[in-house]
Amino acid sequence: MKKYSLTKTLLGSALIQDGVVAHPDGSISKGFEMEPLASGILEESFDGPISESFYAKLSDLLTKLPNLFEGQLLLCRRALRDSEVPGFVTRLYAFEKVHKADSYSHLNALLSELKLDPNPFNEKSWRELLSGVFGENVLNQKLPDMTWAKDHVQVGGTVLRALSLTELPQVTWKGCLQPIFENPCDFTLSIKISIPDRNKIKRQLETKRRVSHALSISSSLEVRNIESNSLLSGSRPYQGKES
Repeated sequence: MKKYSLTKTLLGSALIQDGVVAHPDGSISKGFEMEPLASGILEESFDGPISESFYAKLSDLLTKLPNLFEGQLLLCRRALRDSEVPGFVTRLYAFEKVHKADSYSHLNALLSELKLDPNPFNEKSWRELLSGVFGENVLNQKLPDMTWAKDHVQVGGTVLRALSLTELPQVTWKGCLQPIFENPCDFTLSIKISIPDRNKIKRQLETKRRVSHALSISSSLEVRNIESNSLLSGSRPYQGKES
């Protein structure tokens, strides 16, 4: 789940049991599915005291994830099939790298704390997720006929495009990614969560602080020496030739 994490997570991966996915590199992930928060629970445009309280709680829970945690959230919107009324259905998928299939899931605990009601996804849900990347043929367990073009993938009569944010803008929760949801198309939005080794970062920051402090002292001494020499030079009496 490094660079191009969505593609690398899906290509070559296999569902080995409900809620457990095996990856080509030998690692495994626990997976959950749930519905996004129902409309009306938070204020319109995510602006109000209830929304602020929710996102404050989310921010606090993210800080409690353990060191070296690797997770991924996929927000998938698909067009309704076999429906007289056009529309979309949205599902939220969550993955977490674990050592064993029966390992404790920190991500499941976080989502449960947010009242999102996560459940291990099954084979049908897994194929539904894959359909957003490999086309609808995977829903019938058929291999897709894909054509790689310069800036997109052609699957039958469907064009798939992948966009990546390499440098994140200054993001706030309010109105975040609103243009994506206003786009009348199917999409899969991938958000990676990676927690570094906090102890290592703390040591690095402490080392930088000490180096900065040492350089500050050295610079201060140099300034004092320069000022001292200037004063001595300025107060030196005039020494002329005797007449």
